[in-house]
Formats: sequence, structure tokens, C-alpha cells
Amino acid sequence: MSNGESISLDRLVKTYIKIRERRSEIKAAFDAQDAPLVADLERVKGALLQHCKEHEVDSVRTSEGLFYRTVKQSYWTRCTSLLLSMGNQHC
Repeated sequence: MSNGESISLDRLVKTYIKIRERRSEIKAAFDAQDAPLVADLERVKGALLQHCKEHEVDSVRTSEGLFYRTVKQSYWTRCTSLLLSMGNQHC
């Protein structure tokens, strides 16, 4: 393509399609192998979260490492004009 080389558009498109198909095959194989691991990981995370809840803690340090849980809070309002009029007066 550089240095004066000329490759036909047909060849470029053919190469593009081959690469795209190969990537798709690789991704499908990865997804098939990864799915059981994702499910296992979710079960382990659930058990760790349950431990945190039962012991009313947010983090635990073990000899293998630290695990913790995070709590995200979201607030909604129906009256956005009131919220916007408040501006930064409470910050």
C-alpha cells in the first residue's frame, strides 16, 4: 500500500472479511470457555457478599487478599426544575 504498492480493492475486502471471520471464531470460542468461569465468579462474589451482610462488615482482609463491598445510592426527583434551581447551594 505504501512505497508505490497497489493492492486491488477485491483483495483488501477479501482479506478484511477473512480477518473479521477469524476474530468472530476466536471470540465465540473465548465466550464459550469464559461463560462457566463468569458463572463461578458470580457464585463466589455472592458468597463473599453474604459474608459481609451476615457479619455487618464492608471489608475483610484474609491471607489471600482483601475483599470489600460497595454500596451505590441513587436519588431521583420528579421536579427537576426545583433541583436545578437549588444549584450548588448545598455543596
